Amino acid sequence: MLRINIICCFLWAMPLGVFAQMPSGRFSFHLDPELEHRQGRAFKEEKYYKNGKLDSVYRKWDAATGQKLTEGYYVAGKRHGEWTEWLSNTQRHNYMRFTYAHDTLKKLYEYFGWANAQNDSIKSREYFYIFETNPDNFSLHTISWSRDIIGKKNEEEYVIIKDKVHLESKKRKVWDKGIPWKQEWTVKQYDKNGKSLGHKRHGHWILWNEDGTLQQETWYDMGKLLRQKRYEGGQLVEDKRF
Repeated sequence: MLRINIICCFLWAMPLGVFAQMPSGRFSFHLDPELEHRQGRAFKEEKYYKNGKLDSVYRKWDAATGQKLTEGYYVAGKRHGEWTEWLSNTQRHNYMRFTYAHDTLKKLYEYFGWANAQNDSIKSREYFYIFETNPDNFSLHTISWSRDIIGKKNEEEYVIIKDKVHLESKKRKVWDKGIPWKQEWTVKQYDKNGKSLGHKRHGHWILWNEDGTLQQETWYDMGKLLRQKRYEGGQLVEDKRF
């Protein structure tokens, strides 16, 4: 399932210019959970200045608990390279890693674990964002991990978002108890005037049996059926071209 709301936390005093670069609308970022949790708390900071601007490493801790909240790097007052924000409003080892190029957000990685401690944290969900020059256009790769079968995926999805809200493409693969179940891909189609014709089946679609053997493979080209293979007992029994 496509994740509509993206929960992010940033520095408590992040410059407004950085907010202006964030996508808004249907796929908007929400700062409230972490920011509300930090309200009224005392912090310890490590920061350095050069020519009156923040420069070099920056770190921030919760003064009461000693938990590290933020770590990153400034160059001439601008965020550059990797920044990490630990989500202190949760009891699990959850964090977000931002990749900046002189205050412009290029990539974002979110990690959510099942366990509490960093050393024994078991993956729950991972989100990988890559932003284009226009940050309203981005790709999102999501992985949902099994809690019962460690190291096995439940679902993996790739989506492409344009103009903040439009889902242009979605690839999805689903597992059941560690065994592949289905693989799908849809792409939005447009007419010559740029009017949306809706999402069409595209590429390689696959269905598996409960034992992990192939059941069916189908190939599409923007909704047009090209080829279909059917299997029984893991053996190919039918191969049709259209």
